[in-house]
Amino acid sequence: MKIAIIPCLALLTTACLTRPVGDLPGDEESSGGATDDTATTTSAPPPPPLPSTTAPGDGNTEGDTFGEGPDTGEGLGEGEECNFESQDPGCAEGLKCIPYSGDGSGQPNAAACFPIHPDAVGLYEDCEWTGGVFSGYDNCGDNAYCNDYTGEGGTCQGLCLFLSDDWDDLACEDSEAIPGWGCQSCFCTCERLCDPLDVEACPEGQACYGWGGHPDFGCAPDVSGEMGAYGDPCEFINVCDAGHYCANADAVPGCTESIGCCTLFCDVTQPNTCPGAAEGQECVPWFPEGEAHPGFENLGVCILPA
Repeated sequence: MKIAIIPCLALLTTACLTRPVGDLPGDEESSGGATDDTATTTSAPPPPPLPSTTAPGDGNTEGDTFGEGPDTGEGLGEGEECNFESQDPGCAEGLKCIPYSGDGSGQPNAAACFPIHPDAVGLYEDCEWTGGVFSGYDNCGDNAYCNDYTGEGGTCQGLCLFLSDDWDDLACEDSEAIPGWGCQSCFCTCERLCDPLDVEACPEGQACYGWGGHPDFGCAPDVSGEMGAYGDPCEFINVCDAGHYCANADAVPGCTESIGCCTLFCDVTQPNTCPGAAEGQECVPWFPEGEAHPGFENLGVCILPA
């Protein structure tokens, strides 16, 4: 099941994160949940014109061929919509099928074939878009996209490999990463697992968040800015600082101005040091009793118990 969080990818500039505000594993229902397995590559406006800027890192436009995809006559051409949720997206040689902003909004809402950069960088290396965020033109290799949602730079993140028509039959080029689904109109990305109790578990600019497409945790861009501390309002998972979780408002004492507020992850084996302990807040286990995943047996979150 793919679980949504409030219209994804307005997601305050991050890749579609998964679990709705306040939902913990084992919840029977989720606010904003979605199970529709369609979308992503439905009809969309025509792609924007090719960018006139140079390729990333290239200050000379003369002889620059990035943005001029191959014309082989075989497979889908540059800017043509494709389906990256299949074994064969159908792009011509030298092109890759990636999510892009079909309406120029800077938010991915379609998928199309775009040139693979001639000097592509590898997974988790710094990357950038040419011609605007989610223009389709990044400097990541095949089966990857630049997870820069702000224009300030990002890193190359793997896209899931579909091994068959079964949406559960997925793989990642990085053997240490696992497929993670976002909301129903988003896309499957490859996430490296992390420990949310370790605030330094993820690269700079990212934090460890809980995902709904699988039951563990992955690194994703931290877009909290000057907010994101305990008690700060939140509506999306990744607007809380590292080590924090966006919980339902009724789980955080004093949270009255938003549908959710940031609270802390905690270790259930340690004394209760939750900021709201005086108001009855406890370190509640993240997983139901007996269902904790290996390595997460001690993980809890500071909330008011139900």
